[in-house]
Amino acid sequence: MIDWPEFEDAPEFGKIALSGHWESAVTFRGGEFVTQAEALSYLGDSREVACEAFFGLPFFGIRLHGAPTELAKDVAHFAQALQTADSGRQLLATVADTLRVSLGRDFRYAEIGAEGAWNSVGAFRIDVLKEFDQLWREVSESSVGCDTTRQKALEFSYDNGRGDGTSHWFALPVSIGETLDRSMVESALRRFSA
Repeated sequence: MIDWPEFEDAPEFGKIALSGHWESAVTFRGGEFVTQAEALSYLGDSREVACEAFFGLPFFGIRLHGAPTELAKDVAHFAQALQTADSGRQLLATVADTLRVSLGRDFRYAEIGAEGAWNSVGAFRIDVLKEFDQLWREVSESSVGCDTTRQKALEFSYDNGRGDGTSHWFALPVSIGETLDRSMVESALRRFSA
């Protein structure tokens, strides 16, 4: 996925969220720099943070655990990488190096969710690929499949390789407007499994 064309261009903006609460995420642009002090102020005593970089509708994200001071450094590194990246490939290489993760190696699961409302709308987790018609019936009847208020994405989640249960993900859009689209879901799953 690192080499997919969706992640070639420089990222447009980033988001930072505490403990998976994307509904209250902080958004920042490539020209804005989040300093370590700003990150620490935002983190408070949180021991979990996630950062995302958006390439239009597709996005890349990473979740990290640790002491707030360490997480503040990681957030500042992510923000600086987003600000200075000339391409998605450069951003991903910098994130892998500075945050000490092996990108795209240990696949964990796929998940369909509503962008910016992963928790409140609810996500549909795909642990095992099934026959697509059955999978589509299940996802279309789920809370995210019935939602028509947010754009949807299909995330492919990987272990960070740090031994702490943290993860990173690559997400592709799978809705037309705010309605989940069968052909986009099927296409994303086929591309992933090819």
